[in-house]
Amino acid sequence: MGGRWDCMLFDLDGTLLDYAAAQEMAVRRALARLQGSHPDLCAWLRFVRSEAFQCREACRRTAPAITDPWMPGEAPSCGPSPEEFTKAYLHALSSCPGTLAGALECLGGARRGGSATGIVSNGIGWVQRSRLLGSGLMGLADCLVISCEVGLAKPDPEIFRLAVRLLGAEAARTVVIGDGAGSDMAGADAAGLDFVYLRTDRNFAAMKPGHLPAATLAEVADILAGAEAVDGAPGRG
Repeated sequence: MGGRWDCMLFDLDGTLLDYAAAQEMAVRRALARLQGSHPDLCAWLRFVRSEAFQCREACRRTAPAITDPWMPGEAPSCGPSPEEFTKAYLHALSSCPGTLAGALECLGGARRGGSATGIVSNGIGWVQRSRLLGSGLMGLADCLVISCEVGLAKPDPEIFRLAVRLLGAEAARTVVIGDGAGSDMAGADAAGLDFVYLRTDRNFAAMKPGHLPAATLAEVADILAGAEAVDGAPGRG
C-alpha cells in the first residue's frame, strides 16, 4: 500500500460498536415496552436482521422508507404491529451504543497520530448520532457520514468518496476499516481505497489481494500506527 495514510475511514456497527448486542437489547426493550414481556424474541430479532429491515434502516435507494407500512409476512404475525414495533425498536436502539473493546483507543490513536478520521455508517441519523454520543466516540471523528442523512448507502462507493472529500483527503492516501465484505469491503474496493478487514471470528475467506487482516481493534491500531508500505501490496488509489 502506497506509504502512510493521511485519512482513515471507520465503519461503525460491527467495527467500533457491537451491533449484534445492541440489536438484541433494543428488541428486548421494545417488546417489554409494548407488551411487558418478550414474546417470540427470536422472531423479532430475525425481523430486524432481515435484508428487508436492513435495507430500510440504511435508507438504500431501492428500499421503502422505514416508516412505510410493512407487507404481510415481512414481520412476525404475533405481538405488536411491525410499524409500532419498529418505532419502539429504533427508540430503544438509539440508547444502545455497545462500544467494542479497543474502539476508543483505536479511533483516538488514529487521530492523535495526525490522520484525518471519519466514520461512515449505514443507518438512521438520529439513531446513530445518539449511539455515538453514548459510546464516547463522537468527539474522536473529524467527520461523520450517515447513509440516511446523505442519501447514499454502502456499498455505494460514493459514500466513501464523499467522506474523502469532506476531509480534504486523497483516495490514494485513504484506508477504510470495516467488518463487512458486502458493504465496507465492496464499497472501499469500488472507490479505489485501501482496506483493513476486521474479523473477530478470524474468517478472512472474503479477503482479496491487497487487503490487510485484523482480528481485534488492537491489531487494527497496530496496522494504522505503522501505516507503512506493505511489500507486494500495491496501492489501489
